[in-house]
Amino acid sequence: RFFNDEFVDLVNQYDLLIIGGGNFFDLYIEESISGTTLNISKEILRKIKIPVLFFGIGCDPYKGATEDIFCRFRKFLDNLIMSNQFFISVRNDGSINNIRNYIGEKYLKYIHHVPDGGFFTYISKKDLFHPEIPDKGRIIAINVAGDMPDIRFTPKLDSSYLNYEEFIKEFANFLNDLLSEEMDISLIFVPHIYKDLEIISKVLNNLRDDYRRKRITVAPYLHGYEAHDYIFNIYRKSNLAMGMRFHTNVCSIALNTPTIALSTRYFKIRDLYQELELQDRIIDVSKRNFQLKLNKIIKDTFNKEEEIRKIYTCLNKKLRKDMELFCSKLNEWLREYF
Repeated sequence: RFFNDEFVDLVNQYDLLIIGGGNFFDLYIEESISGTTLNISKEILRKIKIPVLFFGIGCDPYKGATEDIFCRFRKFLDNLIMSNQFFISVRNDGSINNIRNYIGEKYLKYIHHVPDGGFFTYISKKDLFHPEIPDKGRIIAINVAGDMPDIRFTPKLDSSYLNYEEFIKEFANFLNDLLSEEMDISLIFVPHIYKDLEIISKVLNNLRDDYRRKRITVAPYLHGYEAHDYIFNIYRKSNLAMGMRFHTNVCSIALNTPTIALSTRYFKIRDLYQELELQDRIIDVSKRNFQLKLNKIIKDTFNKEEEIRKIYTCLNKKLRKDMELFCSKLNEWLREYF
């Protein structure tokens, strides 16, 4: 999208502009006035005549922010907070702490905190047939992320960290051992974007052939509304979901499925779990010898599955209350215009 006069003419035909849902406050784009994907100048902002809601946006510096980018983002926020025309909210993924630590405490009084929309995911067709899911045994749904390998795995910082290829071999070896120890477990790999198919293929290439043939399946690569129900119903039907992707974790928690965050040097889901006070559900799989910790937390999860589901149920009730509180503040702002 280009934030130019044509964009202004388009949005001014409407009553409200909503920007959000995504990680649009990622701080890494050198070519952007704001340092983010929202490359909106002060002049363009002034030409927008309708109220603008920045809804549940993620803000993080993990792709390589510089002090110059921090300065640009501060100026962008300064332009927004000058007018009550703009309502700014960030999601509960560590964004508040990132703004506090990297941008400045003073901005927090202008920024609202809202649970990510994925916590309110709803599956309308729960009777879907899944050939990926076996009739018997325990199911682990797994998401491994194939994008940003140089950010997720950075061994040059410290020899105790794995590179991308080393992780693939270590993770596959771990899964081989797990399947040999636990004969009733089946695995379903779940891709979210096309790059996930690549890393799934590489992990499969390092697994035992008899496991690939009989105890491992891969969910289809889908998109759209119908795909939402199909893919997230796999997470709902699993005994455990473990993954690198933000919404693998968010939506599984929303569905009360026990989770394990497969955290890496890209700290987004680590920050999410810390905000949710679920630090004990995080494993840093970019570190060497992660296997012992991961094996222990998987076994503990199966032993305490119902207890964890109850914890998630209570957590989801709290998140709904948090959303209600946010909506009341949003309502107050909207009443000024409608």
